[in-house]
Amino acid sequence: MGRFVLRRLFASFVTLFLASIVVFALVRAVPGDIVQQMMGQMGGTEGEATLRRFFGIDQPAHIQYVKWLGTVLQGDLGT
Repeated sequence: MGRFVLRRLFASFVTLFLASIVVFALVRAVPGDIVQQMMGQMGGTEGEATLRRFFGIDQPAHIQYVKWLGTVLQGDLGT
């Protein structure tokens, strides 16, 4: 019985992990990004670089995922 529960727990964690990767990828797959939407046609490269750094978009995807997962686990689902 204990072995069954452990297998189910492990399968649940794997499923949650894979679901989080899918959600993260879908959110990032939207065309454009928040900086382009905020700056519009008035954007300059310096302002865009500052905003990308502020939002963390300038970092590699795996770093963005770890930070995103940390905020989600703390209950911060965004606004």
